[in-house]
Amino acid sequence: MKLDEAGFAVVAGRAAALGVSVPRFLAEAALAGEVPTVTERHAVYGELVAVRRLLAVLGNDVNRIARDLNAGGQCPGGLDAVLAKVRATAERVDVLAEGLARSGGRGR
Repeated sequence: MKLDEAGFAVVAGRAAALGVSVPRFLAEAALAGEVPTVTERHAVYGELVAVRRLLAVLGNDVNRIARDLNAGGQCPGGLDAVLAKVRATAERVDVLAEGLARSGGRGR
């Protein structure tokens, strides 16, 4: 199989983004047809696991803030940081969802 420089750059970029070699990426893509490759599914799963962990941490932070406020405390100084993490996590979810929609379930 021969590719021009632009085509190879696209293939190499996708392979690199998934952390696999160009031959492995091409083999998986050829065998996968319209379904995601194993590597792509692992990448999506890994991202979802990371988001789940981060959401658990953020949930604990929000519960701590609520507990402090309900006890008559002042709004803690860490609130801005927690909200920034929530926004960043929401953006990660949006990027992942857009990637899934664009690629027919293949992630990024």
